[in-house]
Amino acid sequence: VGRRLAAIVMADIVGFSAQVAEDEAGTHRRIQGLRDHSIEPLLAAWNGRLVKTMGDGFLCEFASAVDAVECALAWQSGIGGDSGFVFLIGVAMGDIIVEGGDVFGDAVNVAARMAGIAKGGQIITTQDTAAALSPAVRSSTRHVDRIPIKGKSEDVDIFEVIWQADDVTRMATGLLHQGTGRVANLRLRYHTEVLEL
Repeated sequence: VGRRLAAIVMADIVGFSAQVAEDEAGTHRRIQGLRDHSIEPLLAAWNGRLVKTMGDGFLCEFASAVDAVECALAWQSGIGGDSGFVFLIGVAMGDIIVEGGDVFGDAVNVAARMAGIAKGGQIITTQDTAAALSPAVRSSTRHVDRIPIKGKSEDVDIFEVIWQADDVTRMATGLLHQGTGRVANLRLRYHTEVLEL
């Protein structure tokens, strides 16, 4: 038994029960093929490991929040689009207990809660995890809510990691550096009108 800091990704399949009811053997074959040919190689590319599967769920461990979220982004944009399955993904960084290859603890519980909050195709994470991301990826997150989580004394801020091209306006923070002696300008253009600040 050991303890360590890790990032956990919990991915669940939307509508799994209905798919099993329609074609149990075929659905399980598709999931096994997905695991062997898509999920395992993806995890290896992002320095992650598949801890276990639980029916329609995949519990994965990463050494860093950056690897975990980058993998989740690739999972949704690649596996999610190509497999015919739609995934709910929750990501959390925190303390875990490792025993016999399995993992338990705060980060596992919070990642499961994040996946439970997610809608089909979403990646949901905590503020602490979002804060550990690179500025470019962090700029693609948006605050969703502040919620109570079992085992936490205070409510937790949760964020969505945006991975699809959409019409959402994003603020890139942390990209302008103070003290360079240069003045930052903002130019807004709407048709023929230009406003410079």
